[in-house]
Amino acid sequence: MAVKLGNKTELSFRQIEILVYMALGCSYKETAHFLGISVLTFRTYLHQVLEELGAKGRAHAVVLALLKGFLDLETLENLDSPEELEVDWELGPLVEQILTLVALGYHNRDIGRVLNYSERYVRNIVHVISNKLGARNRVHLITLSLIQRKLDFQDLRMDMAIE
Repeated sequence: MAVKLGNKTELSFRQIEILVYMALGCSYKETAHFLGISVLTFRTYLHQVLEELGAKGRAHAVVLALLKGFLDLETLENLDSPEELEVDWELGPLVEQILTLVALGYHNRDIGRVLNYSERYVRNIVHVISNKLGARNRVHLITLSLIQRKLDFQDLRMDMAIE
């Protein structure tokens, strides 16, 4: 069974499952284990998802899947563990800019160039925020930021329309 929205984007149920596990911060190995497939098969599905969505990376794919209606923020919130959602953290403008650029698929080097910081400085900020939030990886960090409304979903929608 495949889900089709809009003009041509079509994802199978398995590809949507891959997106859900990515959004929840699961590793390749964990996801493959949960789905009963090999890591190589997982990578094949992941490549197909990235290609179908036109995503630059996993975090970008999750955001695009949310925007296109393949994933639902409320469902992800219910699936994620509650203790992670109770973290109280301040989001300064620089952190918000970095998280937005991560969500748009930019790598630390590119974010550093855009914001005029070193790649290492950007990586450190992403690392500190991930630790503070309990995020397992960059994809999970973006998911948690959207669930907690630390990133504005509508702003991301507009940013993606501009690209």
